[in-house]
Amino acid sequence: MKKVIPFVLICMAIVSGCHNQPTAVLRNVEVIQPSHQSSMQQYVYFGKVQDRSEVSLAFKVPGQIMQIAVCEGEKVQKGQLLAQLDDKDYVLQHRVNVARYEQFKNEFERIQKLYERKAVSTNDYEKALAGLKQLEVALEGGERQIEYTRLTAPESGIITAVNGRISQLVDAGTPVMTFMDNGELQVIMDIPYNQQEHLLNASNIKGNEQYNLRLSSIVPKADNNQLCQARLVFIQSPKDVYPGMNMTITVEENNRQNGGLVLPLHTLFDNNGQQSVWVLQSDSTVHAVPVKVAFVNEGKVEILEGLHGDEQVVKAGVNHLVEGERVRVL
Repeated sequence: MKKVIPFVLICMAIVSGCHNQPTAVLRNVEVIQPSHQSSMQQYVYFGKVQDRSEVSLAFKVPGQIMQIAVCEGEKVQKGQLLAQLDDKDYVLQHRVNVARYEQFKNEFERIQKLYERKAVSTNDYEKALAGLKQLEVALEGGERQIEYTRLTAPESGIITAVNGRISQLVDAGTPVMTFMDNGELQVIMDIPYNQQEHLLNASNIKGNEQYNLRLSSIVPKADNNQLCQARLVFIQSPKDVYPGMNMTITVEENNRQNGGLVLPLHTLFDNNGQQSVWVLQSDSTVHAVPVKVAFVNEGKVEILEGLHGDEQVVKAGVNHLVEGERVRVL
């Protein structure tokens, strides 16, 4: 009995010692991935509004102008009446053609019946048929001549000049007004030859800070002043914009490649005099990575060197971690 008691006491001491060993506790951390800092650059140029296509409008038939329905600078819609000739003579001639056609049509129907009964020759029948077709063409031509006495807008746009006058006699093809397509305005500007890339890479182009523009073309040839010509067009039809207007052009270039990586300021800690961040490793341990930073506003820093952008960086509590410590990600 005396031998058993010491053995039991020894076992109890061992078990008691095992329960008193400290258990390793993993620190909980939050991680964040660096975001890209955009590098926005603005460039200002000066240009002038021009029309891309300006055409002269004329009647297709001669006559005397009876009406001018628009004024210079007036905006018009497609198909809108611009001017009209006196059409009385054309209407009268059309009535004559209609009467001749009806008369000849009746005559042709009579000849056709006789031809079917072989009472007239094939030659006479074909002559009558040809005469009827000629009158049909004349009838259609007369209708078109009446239509041509009305001058209408080919598209929606602006009347930039009115040359004709009421009661004026004009020939076919004589310009009576000048028309400009409202959607064909453009801005012409000269830019330094070495700044073409700013326009080619532009994320936003504004005219007078209110009109949205896009690049149409750049003439890839520099003049004696090392300038090249760029052409811009309006994305939407502008209001109160006319040829000859000067316009200030603002070009915004969003060059992401020049922007660094951004992290919250509290991700940084001092590691023996070197600004560093904790980067989470694949085995759930943390590793101190030295970084080169440039401070920016609103509690964020720009990382210039040290990170690639795909790392998981410890977000908070960085001053309590040690190199190689295993952590639990929340």
